[in-house]
Amino acid sequence: MPEVPGNMGMLDQSAALKWTKRNIEKFNGDPGSLTLFGESAGADSVNLHAFSPLSKTLFKRFVLQSGVALSPWSLSSKSSALERSLTLARHLSCYDDTSEKEIYFRKIFECLIRKSTDDILQAGSSMSNGFLDLAWAPIVEGNFLTDHPRSAMEKEDFTFQQDQAMIGINLNEGNYFLVYFLPSLFPKAQIFDKSEFLTGPTKFENAVLAVLPADLRRNPVVCSAVLFEYTPYGSSPAPNFTSTAKISASNFQTSLDNLINDFYFTCDSQEMAKRFVNGRSEGAGTLFYYQFSHRSSSAQPWPEWMGVLHGDEIAYVFGEPLSNRQKSKDDRYSEEDRKLSRTMMRYWANFARTG
Repeated sequence: MPEVPGNMGMLDQSAALKWTKRNIEKFNGDPGSLTLFGESAGADSVNLHAFSPLSKTLFKRFVLQSGVALSPWSLSSKSSALERSLTLARHLSCYDDTSEKEIYFRKIFECLIRKSTDDILQAGSSMSNGFLDLAWAPIVEGNFLTDHPRSAMEKEDFTFQQDQAMIGINLNEGNYFLVYFLPSLFPKAQIFDKSEFLTGPTKFENAVLAVLPADLRRNPVVCSAVLFEYTPYGSSPAPNFTSTAKISASNFQTSLDNLINDFYFTCDSQEMAKRFVNGRSEGAGTLFYYQFSHRSSSAQPWPEWMGVLHGDEIAYVFGEPLSNRQKSKDDRYSEEDRKLSRTMMRYWANFARTG
């Protein structure tokens, strides 16, 4: 339907970007030197603009914090988006399985727009079907996106329009998602009282299978390869690599965190970094790649075993350790935190200013 072509949020962002480029000179800005940056799904959004025919010529550089357009959670297929839309409509009594989809699209649309925002949000809150599965991700719909980013970069004539990029990840991205997507293994009520949850190889294997997407989970060769790569073994493993007697629960948890980091963040971030460096017609682009590994000694609200989590760098980029000192006598940030925040703010600002 023309009223709902998909990627509405991305189109809103693109419109805002066009407005900014058209008007930034009136605010003493340079329309030829725009920088986009985002974190997690925000980083994915920023990266997708670099592939969109509607946006890719509108900015000069970008910062991607813990997310790229190649991440497994970055995009949905059109078929998946359609099925989830129909499921949402069903939950809101706007569609039933006996209806012909093509005939009822208009009626579904007219029914949905009469629903309140709260009703839609509540119905859509349980639409995810797996670990780190984002129900309402962007799609390749032929307008904002004409091709999957991976396919686009494999074409000989592909070039990035931006010439400078900063891409990075955090040390323990994966641990953040355990309590949200694996509550049976990592109960929220217990994460502050205990530090060891995967108390044996069986629980570890169950956790590994739970974090893999369904299509990979159904492939026994893939499952065996993943378990072989990430299962921690004792100092003298048996020839069949099944000896885990000497392994503590913390080793299993570290391995699970490494798997989530690699599969959902690190590998695709590194691939995007390499593609960016080599994906410019006018020579290699300038790339800065980082890993954020600082854990505050006083301001981290999560237990120590979880490490440096997804999103932890945001407070430092926006200067929260500095503003907190001025507004509260109960200052939870250390001088080391404030020093790091000043440094990161300077790095990000200098990158936006000059690359």
